[in-house]
Amino acid sequence: MSTFIVNVDSKEDVVIEEEREEEEVEKLCLLSFNISILDIILTQFLTINDVGLLDTAYCSKKKRRKFLNILSNECIMFDNVSFDEIFESIDNAMIYIGKRNINILNLSVKRRMKYNYNDNNFHSYQSNLSDHLTDNGLIGLSKYCSNLRSLDISLCENITDIAMIEVIKNCNLLQSLNISCCKRISGNSIVEISNHCSNLKALDISGCIKIKKNSGIKELTENCNLESLNFSGCWEFSDTAVIGRNCSNIKSLNLSGCNGVVYITEIINNCKKLELFNISALHSIHDDDIKTIAINCNHNLKSLDISFGYFNDSSIIEVARNCTNLEYLNLSSCIKVTDNAIIEIGLYCKNLQYINLKGCNKITNIGILEIVRQCGNLKSLECKKLTDDNMIEISQLLPNLSITVGMR
Repeated sequence: MSTFIVNVDSKEDVVIEEEREEEEVEKLCLLSFNISILDIILTQFLTINDVGLLDTAYCSKKKRRKFLNILSNECIMFDNVSFDEIFESIDNAMIYIGKRNINILNLSVKRRMKYNYNDNNFHSYQSNLSDHLTDNGLIGLSKYCSNLRSLDISLCENITDIAMIEVIKNCNLLQSLNISCCKRISGNSIVEISNHCSNLKALDISGCIKIKKNSGIKELTENCNLESLNFSGCWEFSDTAVIGRNCSNIKSLNLSGCNGVVYITEIINNCKKLELFNISALHSIHDDDIKTIAINCNHNLKSLDISFGYFNDSSIIEVARNCTNLEYLNLSSCIKVTDNAIIEIGLYCKNLQYINLKGCNKITNIGILEIVRQCGNLKSLECKKLTDDNMIEISQLLPNLSITVGMR
């Protein structure tokens, strides 16, 4: 701004003159653009952190009010906002977003799993990021961000039912919710989800150990048109019948490690749109179940995990011949499966990109090489062992193939 001198009789006249000059000089300032241009600038070129800096940068009360009004305009929508490990003030950021009425469609807290190695054993632990998010931050966000469509707070162990229920009541347009490993969230939250989030399509409650048995699951499946459900590690969950009866449109279902599951009959008979199905380590599942999955889901099925199962070649062959669009197949530790089944997979599953055969003691290099020869789209192979000659041949056939060799 250029230096100027005016003769005035009062401080008010000085303020008026300064504001007039600001308007003349700053004809192309941020606030001079129309709302459609501002939408592009704010949501496509600036981060939430940048927006916060802009907020505090405006010293003029008039301009700051105008800027805050723009932020809360329903035309300004931030599609995806995520907080990574370098962000230490998530609670404050959440409260800020809420108080400023900033419209966010998809919000996630990104974490990385870290590992400690000790005496050939390791255990995973989460980064400190999720420790920074508490009920206060989540409640502060949810009070005003009613347009939220997707929320991922997986591994945020400080979050309780108190905050979760507030989110559910205030953000009833939610379509996707990931609360995986939020160990303080119980079935009370699931009941509230069924009461308020009728638009919900995807729910991940894997590892939520405080959700006992079938808390609210019946109501959830009745009131929400679910397309994706993840119950992995929910040991006490058992009521698969309600999924079969009420979720005919479901496309992704993960029941791995659900020790309470005894029957999946209603699921495999009624959920014929399944594209991803994980029933790893469900020891109550038999060959007839696998055959029914193959026949009913056939061309829709793209990903199947039946690892740690006791299945014969006949059921795997049925999968190969019917589920020809398979891209992902996990047969690790299926100790009864032999080369005969693997050769059939190579013949029929030409779209296969990933296969895990670790722990399959009856599968030899003959079957593995046949898979590589037949499946030209293969990107990842996990198996028990390969000879040097096998490795050379595989590298010639599929030079970009990722190979992992080991017992498990």
